[in-house]
Amino acid sequence: MRFRLFFIIMMLLYILCQWIVGRFLLSLGSSPVVVYSYWTASAIMVSWLNLSFRLGWKRPFRLFPVFFGQFFFSVVISGQIGLGLLLQMMGTVPSGCISCLKLERTWPVVLVGLLIILLVSIFYRLKGPFVRHVTIKIPDLPDGLIGLKIAHLSDVHVGGFMFFRDLRRLRDSIVSLSPDLLLFTGDMIDHSIEEIALFSQIFGRVTGRYGRFLVMGNHEQWVGGKQAQEAFTAAGFELLENESRVISINGDRLCLVGLSDPAGKEISPDGGPNPERAFSRVRQEQSRVTIVMAHQPVVWTTLSPYPADLTLAGHTHGGQIGFFKSGWNLARLFHRLDIGIFRRVSNGRLQQLFIHGGVGYFGVPVRLGIRPEVVLLTLVRGDDSSGNGS
Repeated sequence: MRFRLFFIIMMLLYILCQWIVGRFLLSLGSSPVVVYSYWTASAIMVSWLNLSFRLGWKRPFRLFPVFFGQFFFSVVISGQIGLGLLLQMMGTVPSGCISCLKLERTWPVVLVGLLIILLVSIFYRLKGPFVRHVTIKIPDLPDGLIGLKIAHLSDVHVGGFMFFRDLRRLRDSIVSLSPDLLLFTGDMIDHSIEEIALFSQIFGRVTGRYGRFLVMGNHEQWVGGKQAQEAFTAAGFELLENESRVISINGDRLCLVGLSDPAGKEISPDGGPNPERAFSRVRQEQSRVTIVMAHQPVVWTTLSPYPADLTLAGHTHGGQIGFFKSGWNLARLFHRLDIGIFRRVSNGRLQQLFIHGGVGYFGVPVRLGIRPEVVLLTLVRGDDSSGNGS
């Protein structure tokens, strides 16, 4: 019910913003035929996307960035038009004279706003991925695992607005960190099974001291499912799809669990995350720490009964837009678990979730305040069960 209400609100917002943009274009002298064609194409696109999900059609991946890009920029432009009208009311327009407001006079505000977005996006591109260092406190962490460094990478979206130069800089950032473990938590590719070859070309020889592991995201499931899994395995990546591995590190043991993405249920009736199967080989021992890899953070909500000390996820991109220090981001409109660290105590055991802000882009090649990141997690002994944080 909550999702249905949210969907209705989003669609109403989409319709409103398309109407505002169309009226703005008409005020600037655009042909009515062009504007009506724009409205018609928007209605067809939304209907096609909605039906493809409802009826289980093949995902129209080429339309995703068009739709989200249009939605994003229409909201941005509508907001800037509103700001332009407000400035008119504060300046040249007589008080209370709504009819005196001129839509076409808001174009300078719209232009400046779009230029700011463009410049910030170019700045993030030129700077490359931000390396974020995060310390994870785990109670009773074995001596051999203290100081363990884990490079966490998620949502690269090879093929979706990521240039070859961007991918090489990303690889070089990981190599420079010399991690003990390298963990990928899904959406390594964007919309084509062929993108796995490019991902392998870039990251095929990059690993951690104790190995590298990968779980697939919704994009891998949508574009290939089993075929994508076989392609990653053939390229030398160790996939953990509802499986676990025990790694011996400095005389102590670390258990690594990988959970399949919920999108797998759309591909196969027995697909999706299966914690019972994934944890079947995990024995709850004092000397063992368990790290879980899952693409979508929502999977963490099902892990309370299991010995999941630290869960790593991605998927949200942190909304790609937000104010990181304040905690607000666009993903919060869609996800309760958005970015950063979340904690809870279950059956007397501290369970932590870390959500990666992503590297690549989905929908639009824009990031404002939420930079593309490589995360280096360092495990230390300690108890931090004070609540959520990021």
